Amino acid sequence: MLVKDGRIVKHALAQELLTRAELMTVLHRQGFAGLEEVEQCVLEPGGTFAIRRKVPPLEEIQHQEVMRRLDDLSGKLELLLQRRGGA
Repeated sequence: MLVKDGRIVKHALAQELLTRAELMTVLHRQGFAGLEEVEQCVLEPGGTFAIRRKVPPLEEIQHQEVMRRLDDLSGKLELLLQRRGGA
């Protein structure tokens, strides 16, 4: 395990003959902004990196916020329509 709970496991990195810069390059290419987003990173026997994200991706957070705002607007619109129809 190269990264555990957002922290580099230095002896594992040395054992795989990887530098911190090389690991960070891999993480950036996979869409991670930094170590704080990584829960776990493992170098698999085939040479691929298995990376598990700690926090939801930024796109998911933004999508949830947009959906919440749409729900708010929908409720307000319905209230306005009810008031207009009742008057």
